[in-house]
Amino acid sequence: MRRTPVAYSTDNLFGFCDIEVTDEYIYALYSGRSYRKYKDQIVYGERIVVFDWEGNHVHTYLLRNPFTSISFNKEENAIYGLTNNPNSVLIKYTLD
Repeated sequence: MRRTPVAYSTDNLFGFCDIEVTDEYIYALYSGRSYRKYKDQIVYGERIVVFDWEGNHVHTYLLRNPFTSISFNKEENAIYGLTNNPNSVLIKYTLD
């Protein structure tokens, strides 16, 4: 099997950085950033895109602070996100 190299550009948009799942939903942290504009902060996500298990889009949350990783807390109905600019900080984002 011959493999074709993938063409990367500094203008390509980085996709999903992290994912968290529950019995009901899939929470995906989306970057949408390019290396040209953001350099090493390309892995920061500014949106949490929620899907059901059938792949249907349920909701998109725009974040005030971009996260590098996420975790869902069912009891609080909240996403906890880690940001690293300039120091590591854990932020709670309550879902409505």
